[in-house]
Amino acid sequence: MMVTTLNRLKQQVAWPYPRLCASLGLPYASFRRWKHRLEQGQPALFKPGPHKVGPLRLEELHADLCCLKHGRQRSRGVGRLYRYYQDQISRRDLQALTRAVRRELAQQRQAELRHITWQVPGLVWSLDDAELAGFAHHRLYLHQVQDLASRYKFTPRVGEQVLGETVAVHLEQLFLRSALQRRDGMCGAGTENSAGGKDPRQRPDHEASGASLGGSAGARTEPSLPRLSPGACCL
Repeated sequence: MMVTTLNRLKQQVAWPYPRLCASLGLPYASFRRWKHRLEQGQPALFKPGPHKVGPLRLEELHADLCCLKHGRQRSRGVGRLYRYYQDQISRRDLQALTRAVRRELAQQRQAELRHITWQVPGLVWSLDDAELAGFAHHRLYLHQVQDLASRYKFTPRVGEQVLGETVAVHLEQLFLRSALQRRDGMCGAGTENSAGGKDPRQRPDHEASGASLGGSAGARTEPSLPRLSPGACCL
């Protein structure tokens, strides 16, 4: 606190307060006002604006804030709500409380959303096209394909344009490679069972299907997709 600091400096250097305030770039009138408030047992600084005389009904205000239409950055109806509660809360405090309620409601909506977790690799893929940063005069675009179960990312394709025909051919190649790899895995599992003298038809359905996918169908397994190495080429 500046008042405490100036009192300590005055004891050490024996300068008058106006000279100390001038050396620190502090108005002497502000120092006197803060010092007088502290001597009266009051805080040195008060919030700007008129003092609120009415008791704050926080629960009622919180319920009214929850009833507003909240967007990602703004809330509709805060001005009307402030005019109703202006004797109880300042505009600055109401804005802070509105941000807290908006963030709380957004977290609740996010928690109530359905989150899908894919367990079997090779069933669902995601596509993402983005422009690479750092090339001001030469734009490059990135086309990324990712398996949603294993989170494995195929080798991306980079080019100056993103053409739908080229992307369709690229996806068709990935689909064919994935189908061939799954078929080879099923044939390999059947060969091992025949060599061991076991009939795959005697195995439970869920166990047989798990072997063809590299593990149990209900458990997250690492797919055989990372063994693929599609060549990177321009779009």
